Amino acid sequence: MPPAPPPSPRRLGVVLAAGAGRRFGGPKILAADGAWLRGAIAALAVGGCDAVAVCMGAAKVPPPDGVIAVPVPDWSEGMSASTRAALDLALDLEVDQVMLHLVDLPDVGPEIVARVAGRAGAGTAALARAAYNGHVGHPVLLGRDHFAAMRATLTGDAGGRAYLAAAPQLLLVECGDLAGGRDIDCMPESGDGHIAQRPGV
Repeated sequence: MPPAPPPSPRRLGVVLAAGAGRRFGGPKILAADGAWLRGAIAALAVGGCDAVAVCMGAAKVPPPDGVIAVPVPDWSEGMSASTRAALDLALDLEVDQVMLHLVDLPDVGPEIVARVAGRAGAGTAALARAAYNGHVGHPVLLGRDHFAAMRATLTGDAGGRAYLAAAPQLLLVECGDLAGGRDIDCMPESGDGHIAQRPGV
């Protein structure tokens, strides 16, 4: 008898890293010689995701062993393109949940991913995102019941922001005791050293 196929992952973690990082000075997937990407992957893998993928577009890098590379040919459309690619992969893999994370959050580690996943629970109706001192942030966890509905709302650089903001069942998981949760928008050497906190997805 042929061996049984491996079971589908229950929770897929996806690093959204397809952008050009224009204000940053280059694609953030390459930042710190790849340390940001490695950190984001580790946060998802150690934090409780059964499989991890990386959305790539403006720049592509060889994924670490066992990590799925997700091409985003329309990456220039903005965050919506990466989010759409992540949800399409989640649908193809028939996972119960997807955890969306950003590559430019180097202070967000596995303990935050684990807290969001733990508070949300394992069901397909789960919908949760990290918050930092009351400000919404990442990662964002979606159960399968939300994949198609969020995908239908995706446009431009807003990603799934509108869907999440309008969802009454969204659970905000406060993580300000663990990290600042701010995405690094510009290189500190680039002038003002601006570090912005944006809703992202």
